[in-house]
Amino acid sequence: MPYLKTQLFLSESKEHHPNTIQGRTNLNGLINHKEKSTVYYICGAQPFMDKQRETLLTQGVSESQIYREVFGPESLNHLI
Repeated sequence: MPYLKTQLFLSESKEHHPNTIQGRTNLNGLINHKEKSTVYYICGAQPFMDKQRETLLTQGVSESQIYREVFGPESLNHLI
């Protein structure tokens, strides 16, 4: 996949990993406004994904370019 770009944010790590930024997720500066075929995949807890989605939308990313997958207890809401 020659056009796949990943960015990993680690809030705690004692080792250096390629394509990793230390600290909390900050999407500013990573968003490619010119490339309309770019898609963004966000995985995590619902509050985290809501914040990242809001950041992407305010940066001009279209809703149709954002995909999400919930991790955590929020993913079980349909069973409760």
